[in-house]
Amino acid sequence: MDTILYVYLDKKRIYNKYNFFTKIIDIFKTKKLKDIKIDELDILIKRIEIPSNLNDIAYEKNLSRILTKYNGKYNELSLNGKSLYNLNYTSEFQMQFISYSIVQSIRFVLMNLNKSIKNSNILVDIDDEKLLVSILKELAKESRNVILLNNSINKIEKIRETIMSEYGLSIEVILQECDLPNIDFVVTSKNKEYICNNVWYIKDFPNNSNRGIFINSILYKVPWDISLKEMPPQLIASIIRKQKKRSIHEILKSNDITLESILYNDDEIILGNQ
Repeated sequence: MDTILYVYLDKKRIYNKYNFFTKIIDIFKTKKLKDIKIDELDILIKRIEIPSNLNDIAYEKNLSRILTKYNGKYNELSLNGKSLYNLNYTSEFQMQFISYSIVQSIRFVLMNLNKSIKNSNILVDIDDEKLLVSILKELAKESRNVILLNNSINKIEKIRETIMSEYGLSIEVILQECDLPNIDFVVTSKNKEYICNNVWYIKDFPNNSNRGIFINSILYKVPWDISLKEMPPQLIASIIRKQKKRSIHEILKSNDITLESILYNDDEIILGNQ
């Protein structure tokens, strides 16, 4: 049986501390929850809930403790932690699926705003090269107008050439957002605000503005009779990873997996009210 170690953050009571007492508290707050079986796919999901301590040192130690304890006892790690993406714990296919999910959620939001992703201006502001390339590859399949916000043109020239040769998409590069005012959507890994009010915050930037649409998470709906209430893209990617010879769209369709919710924190975006 294929075993997935699913580690996720308890986001109900968030704190940010690292001292002698919190180290002890974090150990006691780490919970081994009931395993979940997906009989149709011969998959066992081992669930571990880690405390909502967002301190960087405490967070890494809590993860390290779990991974050490379960070393050799699982085939795939799926982490739903502080943010949607973590290079140290994200497989290549998980990254691809996360990027696919981000782009599809943007397509859906724009469609509900009576816009087409193909003809919309999508601004990408991401520093991490692997994530940037992954997002660009998925955007290149859907959009004609992708703009990079980057002040190091020479550094990203190779990336632009790769996307152009593989997908035929010529990516524009700008130094600041105001250089191209007609932006329809932003995808960013940075904790900052933008002129455009439709933003996908990969790193969960806490923005209190009521204007526009802000996204930092998405959930999927699955056909299997399991007790998990939330199915984030990281976990879906782990479940379907052995079917990756086909396109993600084909895999989701054949398994009857659909996008269920587009969220900002725990609030579902009601597109009709925008």
